[in-house]
Amino acid sequence: MSYWLIIVAMALITFSVRYLLLARSIPVRIGPRLQRLLTYSAPAVLTALWVPIVFFLRISWLFLRPTLI
Repeated sequence: MSYWLIIVAMALITFSVRYLLLARSIPVRIGPRLQRLLTYSAPAVLTALWVPIVFFLRISWLFLRPTLI
């Protein structure tokens, strides 16, 4: 299969999903349960960003420089 066909297909899928959610002409209603679940997305993303930096960077630093302990 051609790489260009795969790239175009992935681009079309990505565009269609984003268009369906962001287009004002297509009414999309989000239920109260999904709205409540989406309130946890920002803390989850921020936690996923800082946890590896805080814990894994410190662990790798200790293994690289054991004389600094």
